Amino acid sequence: MRGPVKSSRCGILIRRDFLKLTVKLFIAVAGILSVPFIFSLRPFRVQRKKIQYFFLSYLDELPRRDIKRFEINLEQQDSRSAEQNLKNINIYVVKRTDGWIALSPVCTHLGCIVNWNRAKKEFICPCHGGRYSMDGEVIGGPPPLPLRKLPLKIEDGRVFVGLKV
Repeated sequence: MRGPVKSSRCGILIRRDFLKLTVKLFIAVAGILSVPFIFSLRPFRVQRKKIQYFFLSYLDELPRRDIKRFEINLEQQDSRSAEQNLKNINIYVVKRTDGWIALSPVCTHLGCIVNWNRAKKEFICPCHGGRYSMDGEVIGGPPPLPLRKLPLKIEDGRVFVGLKV
């Protein structure tokens, strides 16, 4: 009667050793395969875009009061091919007592393009009703931040606006 008991214990030990070996092997393979994933989570260096100045208009075309919208045609060269893409960007120039400021028309809530309402004297986002003052500050609605101010540079009667491209 003791003989069969020993053989079943031996079988249990073999199965237990096999199970331990299988678990160890699984953990080792999972560890090796997770190395590339862990390295992909590491933040990589993002090259910051430099500000490039683009011709906006001549000084006498800037608004004497209120706001004027300008459209800039940018030529961007695709790095993967020799093709050039034309990109139109709208910019609002606001006349203030101390000079002019340039504002991006992109709403800081969801990226919609805001419109200037002359009657209300404010920028209004058509997507969710965000409202901005003449200086780009948030008046109401969901936008978390004011409109982005863009650098202006005036040289020899020509006005340039700085964009990160």
